[in-house]
Formats: sequence, C-alpha cells, structure tokens
Amino acid sequence: MKYILPSIALGLMPLSLNAQEVAQQDPVAAATPQQDLDCAIISGLAGASSDAEDKTNYIVSMAYYIGRFEAVSGSEINVEAPDRLQPAKLDDILLETETCLAKLGLFSIRLNEFGETLKSFQSESENVPSSDN
Repeated sequence: MKYILPSIALGLMPLSLNAQEVAQQDPVAAATPQQDLDCAIISGLAGASSDAEDKTNYIVSMAYYIGRFEAVSGSEINVEAPDRLQPAKLDDILLETETCLAKLGLFSIRLNEFGETLKSFQSESENVPSSDN
C-alpha cells in the first residue's frame, strides 16, 4: 500500500504546496472525527507496508490522528475502526489522503516551531548562572 502516501516523512515533512492550498481552508478546524479516523487508518495502512525507516513517521501521524479522533468523538479507535475498515469503505477512506497530508503538513510546522522553542529554552537555561555555592 505504499502508493497511498508516496514517500514523504509524515508528521515531519515541510509544508508542501498542497498543504498551503488546503491551509487556506483551515482543514484542521474543519475536520470531522470521521475524517480524523480515516486519516488514522490511511497512516496505519501506509505504515504497515513501509520500511523500518519510514515506520516511525507513520506511527507519529497515526497517533496524531487517533488523538484528534478520540478527543473530539469521545470514542476509542479500537471500537470505531473495525466498522470503517470494511472493504466497501476503503475507497471513501482513500479520498481523504490529500486532506490528511495537508493537515500533517500544518502539524509538522507546529512540531518544528515547538522544537525551536525547546532549543531556545535549552540554550537559555544553559546560559543561566548556577545558584549553587
């Protein structure tokens, strides 16, 4: 199933042109729990057939979408996913791939910004004189 999400580092990729286009529509705010469930499934399917190097990226993206789904829906992924994984629904799920990628692009920007904040904090804390005598 590598064709689902072609060779990108999910959750860690730079903002793509597609993400910029969808960002104008604010896909994160507009997402429904069903869309987040579908994105978790897409990430899981892609990760299942990925090599070890990419697997971590797919796990990060799947965890992101599972968290979003469970927080908003109040349901657990293991309760809701089996029904959604019926073969007849797979085509509907795959239609969400572009939107999922765009949301991950936006998420990766927030992760990078948070990483920069952590680096800045670490740098500042290393320059603070110790109060130990």
